[in-house]
Amino acid sequence: MAYQLSDKFNVKRLIGFSLSSMLMMLILACYTTIDGLFISNYIKPNGIGALNIVMPIISATLAISFMFSTGTNSVISQLMGEGKQKRANQLLSTIYIIAVGVGVVISLGCMIFKMPLLRFLGANDSLIDNANLYLSTIVWFLPFLFLQDFGQIFFITASKPSYSLIFTLLGGIVNAILDYVFVVKMQLGMQGAALATGIGYLFPAIASIIYFLKQRDDNLCFKKPYFNFKQLMFCFYNGSSEFLSNISAAVVSILINGVMLSLAGVDGVNAIGVVFQLQFIIASLFIGYSIGVLPIISYKYGAEDTKQLRQVVSSSFKIIIVISTIMVLLSVIFNHQIINFYLEATTNSFSLTKHGFVIYVWAFLVMGINFFTSMMFTGISDAKHSIIIALLRSFVFIFIAIIILPHIFGIDGVWLALPVSETLTFMVSMYFYIRYFRNRFKEQ
Repeated sequence: MAYQLSDKFNVKRLIGFSLSSMLMMLILACYTTIDGLFISNYIKPNGIGALNIVMPIISATLAISFMFSTGTNSVISQLMGEGKQKRANQLLSTIYIIAVGVGVVISLGCMIFKMPLLRFLGANDSLIDNANLYLSTIVWFLPFLFLQDFGQIFFITASKPSYSLIFTLLGGIVNAILDYVFVVKMQLGMQGAALATGIGYLFPAIASIIYFLKQRDDNLCFKKPYFNFKQLMFCFYNGSSEFLSNISAAVVSILINGVMLSLAGVDGVNAIGVVFQLQFIIASLFIGYSIGVLPIISYKYGAEDTKQLRQVVSSSFKIIIVISTIMVLLSVIFNHQIINFYLEATTNSFSLTKHGFVIYVWAFLVMGINFFTSMMFTGISDAKHSIIIALLRSFVFIFIAIIILPHIFGIDGVWLALPVSETLTFMVSMYFYIRYFRNRFKEQ
């Protein structure tokens, strides 16, 4: 059943509307995960460690993309809720043009400074060659990563979440097939894995452009762009929590890689690389749900439908708690089997990963609430509280934890850093929700 942003939403409808975006983000997470599986099994030694070195660059690119897309998405949804469709369409066109330009600049910058950049990210002599091969290929597809992200999010705003799922799934299938062709059959190594992922970005990116070009004025579509500097600055500011969250994650991953390298060598880097892959998959469900619900929150806020706004938020908390509990239980029960997809059970990296993941996984109990609460504040144009939550969970608390805990618990301190960070952030998130959101939108 197709839902519109103007509909009344309960738990069932929220699940129905957001399911496509959750599956979409899960598939997107699998792009890199599929690379990880092929790399860990067919590119040895240290292929997965090299991929982990490059991931902060991908994360930083996504951080900028999320800043543009989520911040603008919130404003576009509010404009639609206010009945200002033309302005919403003009803003959509403007942000697409900006995205292409920024994506090209990032690609050129990475190519010019790639070797110093990789060394800065922690690539030692045993990792640098494979990391360079992957980065030199994937970097040319970063503008399409931008456009893919935009298509995924704005399809949802256009009440077409199934389109996001279909085109992302198509990209994922292409990625998996090409990974097999390039890595296994043609033996192109890291270049082949990166090429497969990059080509996978192309399909959703091109599909979104074609869709919005063909739509009529009364739907979300491309119109003659209008560059309103003040409005654009607010969009970027409103989406800055997502930018800070992702860029901070990239910075912290560099720190964690360094700590792991000092405590457990390359085996430790491989272990944390696998855990990061698994975290990315599980977090994608929370991100997908939050992205799916964001335009609903913004629309209800723009339409001043306080009752529905409260209902959407309270129902979302219930849904996320259920998802979180299921993910933790599955991760604990099938811990061995999951890690065995990436690493041979007889290796040192496997034993390190298995031990650490059982500790690390408890962060997922509250991670989803933190993601959603930050996105919720973005949806009502309350960038300040969104930024605070994002910075605390992705940088401040985990930075402090990774500095202190390894001195007390050794390697276990690295695994404990995320659960401790997410728990502390959860306390702050709930404080903000009760004091600033619930009191602001009292039942009328």
